[in-house]
Amino acid sequence: IVKKAKEKNILLEVNNSSLNTSSFRPNARENYKEMLKLCKEQGVRIIFGSDAHICYQVGKFENVEKLIEEVDFPKELVINYHEDEIVEFFGLDK
Repeated sequence: IVKKAKEKNILLEVNNSSLNTSSFRPNARENYKEMLKLCKEQGVRIIFGSDAHICYQVGKFENVEKLIEEVDFPKELVINYHEDEIVEFFGLDK
């Protein structure tokens, strides 16, 4: 998946709510760690998602930020930290 994402210029999402301790997604943390390792090795960009189901959780990424810090993931590969890249990637400047 990571290799294809790079080939097709697709952002891979790391979902904040999947990392909640109450999440029903089994092994999300371990799966994301493996994905982030591969993304780091291959230079694949990611995007944070909040998967918010209530307004005050929109844009909250504390679980994801903790995880990328833990695995020493380069912030250059996180599109959320680069407004100009988001605008360009999604064609919002046209």
